[in-house]
Amino acid sequence: MGLPSPSISLIIATYNWPQALAVVLRSVRAQQVWPTEVLIADDGSRSDTRALIDRERAGLPVPLVHVWHEDAGFRLAAIRNKAIAQARGDYIVQIDGDVVLHPRFIQAHAAYARGERGAERRVRGCHMAFWRDDLRRVKGYDEAMEGWGREDSELAARLSNAGVVRRNLKFAAVCYHLWHRSASTESVARNHDRFLRTVRERRTWCDHGLDQYLSPANRVA
Repeated sequence: MGLPSPSISLIIATYNWPQALAVVLRSVRAQQVWPTEVLIADDGSRSDTRALIDRERAGLPVPLVHVWHEDAGFRLAAIRNKAIAQARGDYIVQIDGDVVLHPRFIQAHAAYARGERGAERRVRGCHMAFWRDDLRRVKGYDEAMEGWGREDSELAARLSNAGVVRRNLKFAAVCYHLWHRSASTESVARNHDRFLRTVRERRTWCDHGLDQYLSPANRVA
């Protein structure tokens, strides 16, 4: 097996579901082409998740990095920013900790990153991919968006406003989303208002984003 070109960082978001994360990491081990590294963006899980990650390190042929912060409510935007700041790959593939990967998942992303596809009409935060430099340019996720919902759409809107063209990786990079109960939707209306502001004002940046975790040399003015 060889490493893909460009270098790919796989970021897996998780929160207190180590059983699902174990299945996801098993699917990562089965990849026909490996990512450069795997980062677990952990939104404050208990110690059993840390113990699982420590056990899994020996079975992966690439670095497995655990990026954790204290549990202070649903702060997915913040923990993803922290993981992105530590990522070394040119290309970032982002999934949730309940998304099981087809063995050719990373291989398909590597091919897609070098090729052309049709325009994408919708986004889903459970499976998205970006050039790392594009994320830095728009300051990553807006950490003012706490609670479940719309943080992925708001980021996509800023990328689009900055001239980044969304692509649809259709019938490739296959993955399987494990069933789980729906998250609370109490934050959706508030987050949707921030999304609408981004669209209306054609924003390309956010006030509280990725920059705070980057060294001055790695920030984009």
